[in-house]
Amino acid sequence: MAEKGWHRTVRSADVQAGDIFPANVGPRFILVARLQNGDAVAFAASCPHQGTDLETATLWDNKIRCSRHQYIYDGCTGLNIFPTERFGPDRLWKTKPGYLPTYATEERAGWIWVYQDPRPPPKGYDPKLEIPPEGAEREAPLEPEEDAGPTEQVKVVRVREGADFELRLPINPLPGNEWRVEVVGDLLEIVDEGLRPTDPPKWGVKIHAHEAGEDAVECRFRAPWDVEPSELRRYVVHVIAGAEAD
Repeated sequence: MAEKGWHRTVRSADVQAGDIFPANVGPRFILVARLQNGDAVAFAASCPHQGTDLETATLWDNKIRCSRHQYIYDGCTGLNIFPTERFGPDRLWKTKPGYLPTYATEERAGWIWVYQDPRPPPKGYDPKLEIPPEGAEREAPLEPEEDAGPTEQVKVVRVREGADFELRLPINPLPGNEWRVEVVGDLLEIVDEGLRPTDPPKWGVKIHAHEAGEDAVECRFRAPWDVEPSELRRYVVHVIAGAEAD
């Protein structure tokens, strides 16, 4: 039963981080989800770009990512993140991301309650930017590029047994751009990694070489709109014993 415009939807305990559940708020069919930070959110059931069913969406970095074109929306405000941040406001008339209507939520008495009216458009949304400029009406809408798979680079590194060394990887400091770094074997160990205050900024990975032999380090880069890594860097590491190095 509605309480001053609020509707009880799904049990709080049933919605774990990353889950998306269908719900009804009065006559509206919406979706309820729990972000990775624990917040419950509610939003429209279809993507504003081309009406794709968002029950197949994924939650990424507390944002909603449509499964069709990987458009990304802020889970709380509905503001479009991708492609807006990548292509800029001058090209919004081609990508036409719109904004994702969202609804206020509260958790009480073990349930997620959703207010029946959507929030106002998010701050920063300007529908005029999605109107084609004069003479451009016949141009085809621009869609995000298809994922062509990661480009791969292989480098060889030689280090002394027992020494530390650091890999420096180029990175855009915008939220969501990340490197996933893994050691393949047992000869190496990652002891520290993070954004280094260089110009331009670099992602630094400090590695300790335990024993002599050959090992490898695999580095996979993923931007917010990438379903799969867009770049793979593999470092083949030759760890030289102290006597051999001398």
